[in-house]
Amino acid sequence: MHGYDIMLYLKDHLRTIWYVGTSQLYALLKKMEEQQLVETKTKTQLQRPSKRIHQLTPSGEAEFISWVCRPCDHVRDLRIEFMAKLFFIHRHNLAGGRQLIAGQRLILNHRLTKMKQRSRDSADAYQDLLRNYKMKTLNNWLDWIDRCAEPFINEHVAETSDV
Repeated sequence: MHGYDIMLYLKDHLRTIWYVGTSQLYALLKKMEEQQLVETKTKTQLQRPSKRIHQLTPSGEAEFISWVCRPCDHVRDLRIEFMAKLFFIHRHNLAGGRQLIAGQRLILNHRLTKMKQRSRDSADAYQDLLRNYKMKTLNNWLDWIDRCAEPFINEHVAETSDV
């Protein structure tokens, strides 16, 4: 796929959650090519400048699948990265959705448990306020995963197993 086509694809499908600038995309493609995750070929055109066509290598595809199935370590990454992973799983009929959901739930529950333990030891009202905010955020993410993301993934799994 041409770099511009990749940018249009991301803009068309992920624009509400993930913006990738032109220079950022081309720098990333170059880095991925250096790491042999992407193979780039030049396609000559008669009346236009040559195009660079990018394609994932087998190791690039394996890395992408690994990334898609790996839960986010930080809550701040859920809004963009986790949502993008759900998109790619659904849009490209990828396996690993249930693994992603289970792993994400595990990480969020672990963070929640640690915060609850720390709240018992606190005497600082402001730190308690922040911790309470973070715990509410974690609980909201867990609730959203249960009510929305898991049914979305389960529906996707049912659709792909029917094919």
